[in-house]
Amino acid sequence: MRRILIVDDFKPWRDKVRHMIEAQPGLQVITEASDGEEAVQLGAMLEPDLVVLDIGLPKIDGLRAADRILKCPPASRVLCLSMQNDPATIQATLNLGASAYVDKLNAGNQLLSAITTALDAVAAAVH
Repeated sequence: MRRILIVDDFKPWRDKVRHMIEAQPGLQVITEASDGEEAVQLGAMLEPDLVVLDIGLPKIDGLRAADRILKCPPASRVLCLSMQNDPATIQATLNLGASAYVDKLNAGNQLLSAITTALDAVAAAVH
């Protein structure tokens, strides 16, 4: 079972993402966070396989949270899921080491395949 942490400050969106993920065999949402600070703490404590992370978060923005999560051993993979779709933001997340970036407008078509790709990269790195 692949363990996923969802981070978004908008609960209805977290619920939608949770529903999409948990409808897939082998994927489990272990918990949710509503801000960047909580994401960093839960990521370090629970060591999820993947963190699905919004960029526009309170307390610590998603870029800073991603940077901290990716530096915590063992590092979880980070997939950014955000409405902020300008090229500079997307490139910044990828430069930090995020496995993928999905625009929320395309989540219905792209999220699950991006999750699979990110988790496959984790499995390949372990073997």
